[in-house]
Amino acid sequence: MRCLICGELSTWVPSNRTGTNLPSTMKTRSQIRSGSAARAAVLLVAVGAGVLTPTPSSRAQTVTPTLVYSSFFGGLGYEEGYGIARDTSGAIYLVGTTSDTSGLTVPFNRLGPTWPEGGPNGGTYVVKYDPGRNSLAYVAFIPTFSGRAIAVDSSGSAYVAGWTSYDYSAGFTTNAFQAAYGGGNADAFVAKLSPAGDRLIYCTLLGGADYDMAQRIAVDTAGQPIVVGLTSSTNFPTTSSVVQPQLAGVFNAFITKLDASGSNLVFSTYLGGDLLDYGAGLALDAAGSIYVCGMSMSTNFASAPKPTRLGTNGSSSAFVAKLAPDAKAVQYLTLFGGSGNDNVGSAVAVDSLGNACVFGLTSSTDFPVTAQALQPGYAAQVDAPNNFLVKLGPAGSNFVYATYLGECAQLEYIGPWPYPVGLLPMADLALDGTGNAYAVGQAQCGNLIPGLTNANAAGYGDNGFLVKVNASGSAALYLRFFGPGTASGVALDGNGGVYITGSALYAHQPPYFPVTPGAFQTKLGADADGYLAKISETAPLASNDRFADRALLSGSRLTIQTDNTAATKEPGEPDHAGNPGGKSLWWSWTAPVDGYVSLTTDFSSFDTLLAIYTGTNLASLQVVSSNAASPSAVRFPVTAGTAYQIAVDGQDGASGSLSLSLTFSAPSNDDFANRIFITGFPASVTGSNIDATLEPGEDSIQGESHLAWEGSRSVWWSWTSPVTGQVELTTEGSSFQNVLAVYTGDAFTNLTAVAPPSLGMTSVVTFLAAAGTNYQIAVNGVGASSGIIHLGIGSTNPPPNDDFTNRTVLSGALIQVTNFNCSATAEPVEPAIADPWGAGKTLWWTWTAPANGRLKLDTIGSGFQTRLGVFIGSTLSNLTLVAASADYFGPRLEFEVTSNTVYNIVGDGTVGSPCGQLVLNLFFYQPPKISVQSLWWSLGTPFRFHVTGVTGRPYQIEMSPDLANWAPASTNTLLGPDFDFTDSSNNGARQRFYRAVEAH
Repeated sequence: MRCLICGELSTWVPSNRTGTNLPSTMKTRSQIRSGSAARAAVLLVAVGAGVLTPTPSSRAQTVTPTLVYSSFFGGLGYEEGYGIARDTSGAIYLVGTTSDTSGLTVPFNRLGPTWPEGGPNGGTYVVKYDPGRNSLAYVAFIPTFSGRAIAVDSSGSAYVAGWTSYDYSAGFTTNAFQAAYGGGNADAFVAKLSPAGDRLIYCTLLGGADYDMAQRIAVDTAGQPIVVGLTSSTNFPTTSSVVQPQLAGVFNAFITKLDASGSNLVFSTYLGGDLLDYGAGLALDAAGSIYVCGMSMSTNFASAPKPTRLGTNGSSSAFVAKLAPDAKAVQYLTLFGGSGNDNVGSAVAVDSLGNACVFGLTSSTDFPVTAQALQPGYAAQVDAPNNFLVKLGPAGSNFVYATYLGECAQLEYIGPWPYPVGLLPMADLALDGTGNAYAVGQAQCGNLIPGLTNANAAGYGDNGFLVKVNASGSAALYLRFFGPGTASGVALDGNGGVYITGSALYAHQPPYFPVTPGAFQTKLGADADGYLAKISETAPLASNDRFADRALLSGSRLTIQTDNTAATKEPGEPDHAGNPGGKSLWWSWTAPVDGYVSLTTDFSSFDTLLAIYTGTNLASLQVVSSNAASPSAVRFPVTAGTAYQIAVDGQDGASGSLSLSLTFSAPSNDDFANRIFITGFPASVTGSNIDATLEPGEDSIQGESHLAWEGSRSVWWSWTSPVTGQVELTTEGSSFQNVLAVYTGDAFTNLTAVAPPSLGMTSVVTFLAAAGTNYQIAVNGVGASSGIIHLGIGSTNPPPNDDFTNRTVLSGALIQVTNFNCSATAEPVEPAIADPWGAGKTLWWTWTAPANGRLKLDTIGSGFQTRLGVFIGSTLSNLTLVAASADYFGPRLEFEVTSNTVYNIVGDGTVGSPCGQLVLNLFFYQPPKISVQSLWWSLGTPFRFHVTGVTGRPYQIEMSPDLANWAPASTNTLLGPDFDFTDSSNNGARQRFYRAVEAH
């Protein structure tokens, strides 16, 4: 809330919002990503009569799931998948976020207004796959917004909800209930897309002056969306006659319903108590009743009935609330959990009988479990965060079943980075027509459910998972991992098909994320992509059962998921790896160039046999390699153009879910003839010489050579200089001892070194380049060393804005500039930026504030890890720090600026990632302001003051006797720039405080 008290503009923060004890399990993003979060257990609970003494029950896996389809979605940016929905035609809709659309290789619809060059490249993607899932119906992009949930109506219109933390967002609202950013660090948003995904039917913000974030969305049969989330804004938009029109604590849940036009509220209410309450899950039943789940740390819930409590009262409780369709009554409120400090409900689904099933998290070893529990005991360390699934009866008063499922659950942040407000499990839940529960989440190990086959666990942190539990909660029917990565959304098709979305992480490193041949996108674009996967509970027929019908494979990294249950062994087929087997499948792969291939059957559900042959029929097969261990793994050299026949069988006829991964590890630019062409100046590329080789004739290069230090793993690039002048090539930031050499010529027999080669972790070659000349660049490892290569090409002359005195002058309110800093230097008296680990390759800009307002700066889009700082002062010796950041994920700064003040901006690299293309984004804006100009009052006369605001905006004057309890006094819509307020009831006989706030 922006407010004022008798004069100066200030930010009003109730005193009970400071020093609040947040959950003790809150961790930094780096801790979560590095796998330091504690191991955890999964718990399931459902309707029954009370809490019973736990007893062991069956853990038998009764269904073998098969991966039917799996595809990446993403480019060179960092994509994260969150929500999924399915329409009546079978089309699948995904929502997620991307850091940069410039790397997407598919056409997309950029929704919202046309931004000038330098507008935001990060935001929300919405993807619609056609019913066959082999092609895209559309890709839509909404800049600046962070989409977290999606729903779809009967016409095929997608509804997206989430939040935004930038005032860029105001330009994207259309047909909106709330067009302007409310303030604070985040506003929620709701957007409706056209069925073709080519325009926004409406896009509205929902928020007040503090945190406001939407977590889930549903849409009713009338096309009216309902969203649930969390807010700390006292002026979040609400309606009359709802269960709770005012904020009751630090954070409360909110439930908001828009009409079909998106421009009006049907209802909007807070839900919560006196401390922290998050709304995370949402479901509707056939009658339109609203089910919300989340976390509560409050000692009371405002405007709600006395809750039912199941289990022990810890410092936080999971909750489920059932609200009437018009949100005018809470029909039940149930709090549950154990004595631990983490009990959170993150997803809810409702069956046809009105039973509410909730999937969430607990750290409690005494969470209530029931008789016939699948896993009655807690499987993780004390105080570790753990998943649960709870199913409540129609009255919300008891459990039918409650069971732990395992360990190693994972938490994710709520809120815009770097201002998270809490942690929740990234999870989702769906129920089929018979009451079976399908839960997805993220785990940090491959042993989620002891005794149950865990297909495709990555073997280390960050595994998405899907678990199916029967309607009685007594058995887990199957468990399926998607790793490395996350699983955050699930949808069902009613015919045994299960659709999952999430994020595929680091899938360029083994073990590889499973992607099926023929999928829309089979290669990862960066360290993280979204994905769509379909699981089927019916084993498909083995089309590649016979050698003559072997499946043809292509690509350098792929994983095949199938099933050999229906496979056979044909007459004349050899015993693979010396075992008779009996259920073999066949593939064929042809090497594109010389290199090495690794094959593994990791994450198959049975003991496998693996054999590789050459030959064109069973009678002519020659063994290349084989392995009878389980899992089976081989690595062998391959020759360009040779076809390799791959057989996988089950030991002694074993069968089940089969996973086969192939990795061809020679770099594409291993050979001189396949060198990668670099364009531009300056330029930078990243590559690898892992498993690279020396090719025949390479040792014939005359004179100075990249082979002088006995290197054996060379890779090649080619660059044509667009300029004449001194050029510097560097491998700064590479991960191994390397040799860098530059030549002219077009074959080994006529290559001529243009300068002596350079050796080191950072090799540098400087030479006089001639415009139009083609230069061949070799990077080799010293001895047999290999790793990641960062190759930069730039001028030896420092950039024009290298020194403070030559800083580049910027002007305007929305700017993006790009510079290359590899030849930059730091002056002797330059100040440190945020920390002492800068690279000393600084660039300087200057910008003068055109008016009072706020300035946002970031380096999103840069090709390396950056430092960013802002100073005032006219010389290096008198600089005063205004703001600085060294955030690993990209520095972002926001601060108040004063009219006509000159701000000096500096960017740098880090010791481990020093230089490259540095992108600076600048955005200046002026928040709406309220200020008191003058006061008139004398004893016995009414109190009067003059308010200045923004023309056309409505403002409400509020009064308080004690700075704690506020009541509306007047609402005035400005026809001009200011107005007078008179309190006729105050003649000086009492103490009274005033504040002016923006009204909605």
